[in-house]
Order: sequence, then C-alpha cells, then structure tokens
Amino acid sequence: MYFTRTEESIKDVQLALERGRSVRRWATFGEKPYMHLIHADLEERDEILSELGLDPMSDGDFSEWVWSHDFTTEEDEIIINYFNLEPAGLGYAQYLGGLCALEEFETLPDPEECTATLDGGLFSILACYEGEPVGIDPDEGWTLFRPMRIAWEVETGSNDCRVK
Repeated sequence: MYFTRTEESIKDVQLALERGRSVRRWATFGEKPYMHLIHADLEERDEILSELGLDPMSDGDFSEWVWSHDFTTEEDEIIINYFNLEPAGLGYAQYLGGLCALEEFETLPDPEECTATLDGGLFSILACYEGEPVGIDPDEGWTLFRPMRIAWEVETGSNDCRVK
C-alpha cells in the first residue's frame, strides 16, 4: 500500500522513514510530564489521577490542582509510564505506533491524485511512502503506517510549518 504525508523538508521525509512513527499530541512535544496529563483525554486523566491516589475532578478543579501542584519525581514517573513517554528536548514526547498518513492508496498514486491537507494546507514537501497499515491515530483518526521506502516526494510551494 501507499501512504502520503507532508513534511517540512526533504531531510524530514528521510527522517520520518527512519523513525517510522509520529509524535502524538505535538503540543506536548518536549514538555514536562504534567503537560502530557493536561492534554490527556478525560478517561486517561481519570486513570492517572487514580494511580496518583486521587478521585476524578471536574475540569475546573483539575485545572486549579494541576497548575498549583508541585509534582514529585514519583508522580512524574507515573505519568511517564502511563503514556510511555520518551525523552525529547528538555522534556518528553509520546509516539504513535507508526507514521500518520494523510491518505492511503492501493496502488502508487500520482501526486495530482493526492488531495488531502492539514486543515487546508501542507508543509513544503508532499511525500508518498510504500508501507503497511498498523493502526489508527486515537486523536486524529488518521491511518498509521509502517514505512518501507519513499516512493516519491514533491515540493508543494508552501512555507507552512509545524506550530509548537
């Protein structure tokens, strides 16, 4: 199968092939463990609070608690283990089991056949990888795939980049 995704540079296309997985929740990339807790969905948040020995909280109570709480190393470790966080930058990142695809095709598509975007835009490179599906991104619903090779890459003319 073939999968398209967009990257900021040709180098990033190659790095994605080598890495073989996407970051989950870019807003938390390189952040402290508590930021991953802040961006967790309600079920994840409640499970972590339970592991911390706390009852579920309303959004308001949670916000007040998390911003005023001084997290211990043990509490950080609970969050790190729950999300399977890995060191990244000055903090941590959570990775998905594959790369996120904009589109998937049974046969090698021509670049003109690829119409999916990221909220109406693309980064400077549109790339097509040959690979196999491995799951679904739980937050965005994108197909996750394990890349085997780069089939093609084309410039999009865009100068958009990831917002961090």
